[in-house]
Amino acid sequence: MPQVKAAAVALLIAVGLVACGSSGGASVSQSQYKTKTDAACKSLQKDLNVVVAKMSLKTPAGIKAAATAYADILTRVANDMRKIGYPAGKKDLANQFYAALDQAAAKLKSDPNVLKSSAVPAEFTKISSLAKQLGLTNCGGAGG
Repeated sequence: MPQVKAAAVALLIAVGLVACGSSGGASVSQSQYKTKTDAACKSLQKDLNVVVAKMSLKTPAGIKAAATAYADILTRVANDMRKIGYPAGKKDLANQFYAALDQAAAKLKSDPNVLKSSAVPAEFTKISSLAKQLGLTNCGGAGG
């Protein structure tokens, strides 16, 4: 069971570290964009740490509760980041990024057992790829 929890924690952290960006508001400078997304990333990581600390993957109910909490965080952060704005010329890419966050949240809700898998689902890999394309370098693993 420790290996299962380790896999779930790794998945939570991997997405949490790259889930930073912008989309729905007005165009902002790259500097403003990074400052605001860094703050959003810090909030996301704090919330994910709480989920990880409380997570129990020993029962189906525990798995579902952890997945639901994680999905709710992803949805909230995606919605918050949509309000930040987007880097000039990258609105479409930012919208794809938020759609990917929404898809990852939906995956967690529809299949909570992804938290037990050692494989990272495509929905989560897409988040990382889009974050890198957006030039997110100050949000954990998105680019260094």
